[in-house]
Amino acid sequence: MKFGYLEFRYGKRTGGPQESASLSINIGDNIQSLAVRNLFHRIGIPESEVVGVDRDDLPGYRGGPVRLLMNGCFYQRCFPLPETITPVFFGFNTASDGLVRHRRLRQRLRHADAGPAGIHPAGRRGHHLTWQRGR
Repeated sequence: MKFGYLEFRYGKRTGGPQESASLSINIGDNIQSLAVRNLFHRIGIPESEVVGVDRDDLPGYRGGPVRLLMNGCFYQRCFPLPETITPVFFGFNTASDGLVRHRRLRQRLRHADAGPAGIHPAGRRGHHLTWQRGR
């Protein structure tokens, strides 16, 4: 099984959904990806065992089995995950009402090492789920 980090192509992949007009680019996403790749290198995982997986096309992932470090902001379109992805939730943020209410996702986050940081109001449109490992 390979080790995965999130890539952020913002819907700009061949044959994928072209939603770039509704997406903003956050340089912090890419900095987090570099940090994860650096972590893998520091703990001795060879580059040949590391794979990038596009956050905005997680359901369309067609590669081999991967243990994917899931850190970032997620949207309804990021799920469901294919069976070939074993998520390791390191940080999770969403304002998607559908994901906040998704029972299986909340169960998985709740049983991770640290549990959810909380569900917080996100204005008139519902709630905001935030989870970070180590809290």
